[in-house]
Amino acid sequence: VADIAGEAEGEAEEEEGGAPVYQVDKIVEERVEGGGLEYRIKWRGWGSRWNTWEPERHIIDQVILTEWEETKARRAASAARSSASASRTDERDQALLAEYRDKWLPRHAQAGGGRHA
Repeated sequence: VADIAGEAEGEAEEEEGGAPVYQVDKIVEERVEGGGLEYRIKWRGWGSRWNTWEPERHIIDQVILTEWEETKARRAASAARSSASASRTDERDQALLAEYRDKWLPRHAQAGGGRHA
């Protein structure tokens, strides 16, 4: 749950002091703004066009922050796996190219290079 005033679609719960409190569906992004950390919030019951940037201090439910950190860790691990896979593919391609250059090109040149007179 994040503490933020709002209007229209979503339903706000009243917190002590009468300030509306809206439920966070999830954090979708983060940035450093003005020296502080902010999160792009997807609000429960609101469309994505209503997502807002909120400072960390507005996030009341620490579970939301924990879930975001886990999401970032999964994304980083996935990116690392993708990068490692691409690197292995590049290495394999380089090996095949070297084999072709060293093994097949000399044979092709000896056979006349496949040129027709």
